[in-house]
Amino acid sequence: AKTMRDAQAEVRKAAPSEQIRTALDHAAAKVEAYTSGALKLVPLALEDSAKAEAAYPDFVTAFAELEVELEKLSDLVLEETKAIGDENVALGGLFSKLIIGIVLAAWAGVTLFSLLVGRGIVNPVQNMTDTMSRLAGGDKSVVIPSTELANEIGQMARAVEVFKENMIKAEQLSAEQERLKKVA
Repeated sequence: AKTMRDAQAEVRKAAPSEQIRTALDHAAAKVEAYTSGALKLVPLALEDSAKAEAAYPDFVTAFAELEVELEKLSDLVLEETKAIGDENVALGGLFSKLIIGIVLAAWAGVTLFSLLVGRGIVNPVQNMTDTMSRLAGGDKSVVIPSTELANEIGQMARAVEVFKENMIKAEQLSAEQERLKKVA
C-alpha cells in the first residue's frame, strides 16, 4: 500500500492543474477504501468464506465508488488535455501569423531599401545622361549635377564638368584662331 501512496503522490505532483489535484485527492480516498477492503477480503476468504461473502458487498461498493471517481478524473483529464490542445492550436495559429507578419515586414523593408537605393542610383544617372545629351547637343550653359557627391556618381559628374570646360576652352581657342586668321 505504501508504494501505491508513493505513486499517487508522484501523480499528484505532476498534475497540470489544481482541479486535477483535487480530483486526485478525492480518488485517493476511494483507492484507500478499495485497497483496504481488498486487503481484508483476501485473507478473510482464506479463513472463513462466509465472513468473506458477508464483507464482499462492502468491497463491491468501494470498487463502484472508486470507478465513479476514476471516471470523473478521466473526464477531467480529457477535458484539460483538449483545452491544452486547443491552446496549442491557437498558439500555432498565432505563431504562423507572427511568421507571416515578419516575412511581410522583411519584404516591405527590402522593397523600400531597393527603391531608395534604386532612386539613389537611377535618378542621378538619369540626370547625368540628360546633362551629357544637352552637352553633346552643344548646350554649354548646362549645370552639371551631383559634382559634390563623394561616390561614383560624383566622380562621373566631375569628369563631365571637365568635358564641359574643355568644350568651352576648345570653342574659345577656335574663336581665337578665327580671329587671328582674320587679322593676318
